[in-house]
Amino acid sequence: MTPLVSTLRIDRHRTGFVVLAVLVLIIGRGVISTAIAAQQSEAMLLKSASAQITPGQESKVEDPTVIPTSIAFIYQGQLKDSSNPVNGAFDFQFVLYSAQTGGERLGANELKDMALTNGLFSFKLDFGRAVVDTKESWLEIGVRPSGRSELYTVLFPRQKLTPTPYAIFAQQEQWSLIGVPVGFAGDIGKDAVITDETADQGSAGAKKVSELTGKASDSLKGRATDAESKVAAAPQGTVDTIAKFVDATNLGDSIIVETGSGSDRKIGIGTSNPPSERLHVVQSGNYQLRLENPAAGGGFWSIGQSDNSFNTGGDKLLFVPNSTNSSNAKVVFTNAGNVGIGTPDPFSKLTIVSSTPDQSVGMIHVQVTQPFLTGGHRILYARKRNSTNSASLDWFLGMEPGDTPTLSVTRVERRDGQSPSFVFPLAIAWNGNIGIGTMNPGGKLEIAGQDALRLAGFQPFLTLIDTSSGRASRIQTANNSLSLLVADSNFNFQERLKIDINGNVGIGTANPQAKLDVAGMTRTGVLQITGGGDLAEPFEITGAESIQPGMLVAIDPNHPGHLRIADKAYDRTVAGVISGANGINPGLTMKQTGTVADGEHPVALTGRVYCWADASFEAIEPGDLLTTSDTPGHAMKVSDHAMAHGAIIGKAMTGLKEGKGLVLVLVMPQ
Repeated sequence: MTPLVSTLRIDRHRTGFVVLAVLVLIIGRGVISTAIAAQQSEAMLLKSASAQITPGQESKVEDPTVIPTSIAFIYQGQLKDSSNPVNGAFDFQFVLYSAQTGGERLGANELKDMALTNGLFSFKLDFGRAVVDTKESWLEIGVRPSGRSELYTVLFPRQKLTPTPYAIFAQQEQWSLIGVPVGFAGDIGKDAVITDETADQGSAGAKKVSELTGKASDSLKGRATDAESKVAAAPQGTVDTIAKFVDATNLGDSIIVETGSGSDRKIGIGTSNPPSERLHVVQSGNYQLRLENPAAGGGFWSIGQSDNSFNTGGDKLLFVPNSTNSSNAKVVFTNAGNVGIGTPDPFSKLTIVSSTPDQSVGMIHVQVTQPFLTGGHRILYARKRNSTNSASLDWFLGMEPGDTPTLSVTRVERRDGQSPSFVFPLAIAWNGNIGIGTMNPGGKLEIAGQDALRLAGFQPFLTLIDTSSGRASRIQTANNSLSLLVADSNFNFQERLKIDINGNVGIGTANPQAKLDVAGMTRTGVLQITGGGDLAEPFEITGAESIQPGMLVAIDPNHPGHLRIADKAYDRTVAGVISGANGINPGLTMKQTGTVADGEHPVALTGRVYCWADASFEAIEPGDLLTTSDTPGHAMKVSDHAMAHGAIIGKAMTGLKEGKGLVLVLVMPQ
């Protein structure tokens, strides 16, 4: 007989080797066949060239020690390095295990110096009784170049060995598909096997079942003389039909019908005219398939197409455990393409519902058991292509490689003829750190980017809480300003700092009027002023309509706390110079709002300031002492030191030869 063939593909991820293998199970000399033909007048016989069964033997082999004449099998395949077939000599190691991972080592075959051409090989493997005694087994393959002492490169995953049906234990099969014992009918004179060991040899010349006599004929009629025969018979149905026991000729009662021929064969269950599908099952108003475990405590699954009332023409495919009620469906597929898990009515492409999710694994569990690949693992994938199908935008949810892998969301932009562009928008590290725009977050949240974080909403704020003290601070934006608020022990927030839209900063005030507006005491070790050259105090000045920066002013005896324009020589009430002339502004201004120590015009009391001077009386040189003059608001050189006592405003730092003009003065009233 032609051996059944199972094609396997084995991918090796640690190196570039790939093996494409074909597993062929061959049972030595004892090639076994099984008869299932219902329409033949002479049934095929169960035979073994190495172990003939005589008419006096029983057809059912019960001895568990009986094994086939050979349990070796042929393993064929092709070895590739990356995508190219290899040539040369290689060593192979085949190890049989009882499980796909871990498990018991059942045996091994080692083949050395095997010459390969174009990567093709065909090896005979024999693991002894392990193939027979083990219910399930997996084959692990190792390979290395010949002549080397290095360890074998193991290919992943292990391959499960599944024997060809009836190939190893066919001699234990007792029944054919139509219920007639295997080897029951046939020519006894041709070493046929008789199922009833007490049957006589009286029908040695019989050519068909109707000619049988004696116990052979009785066995066919169900009157076996011993309990071990278990003889059964069934009607043969009609051509291409396996019929029910009640009526072998009524197609309407047929169980299975086959139509077509050759590669166009189709099977119908519940219908005598299956359409184009290979298998067509018909059941009206109920489920089409039931899978049941008859053991004590065993359950069942009902599978079928139906709507909520199980009427014909239903719109769902349901999988229901231990029930025929659609509301108990655990998996549902709708004709709209929606899939439901835990719900009979999925409203999206995938709807998962669980009233008691497993807290240890969650509602969706993804586990990767193989070693990490170079590029990590991609768990979820989504793609959006453009209208011309020339570019796409892909999204991956995956795990990056490493012993402490990072869960990442990756965006890949692909264009025809160009290398893909990778962007890593989100990463969750093993230690719980989250990175946005970075794969290596150094804190619990690290955002890489120019426009990295936005808080949008009505007067949005960001709250910072110190769990050790129970206190909190808040950064908030409202009314075109940014505020820093600090909470007390009762979590009541108070504004402590504000920056308005003009760039004014207020500390202790909600309405800053200057670049730095502090309500309260300011303490500093060093204060450096770069915007002015004098220390000034603001005053109210009588006759202010005629004043200008740089004019000398004196005390106004008629208005306490006010000043006036100085208008006489050697005036001992001289107070200072109005600041701001020639672009030199006050560096520091002192006042007390709402008191007499307040005013509109800053008057320099010390420092450097430009002052109007009159050189008509005498030329002014740098270093000369200056006092008031009869010219209103103008200074002059001191020529009478006796009269100048108490009337000096300061020293000239620049000169004026004649006329009137501005002189830089070091203000130091005396």
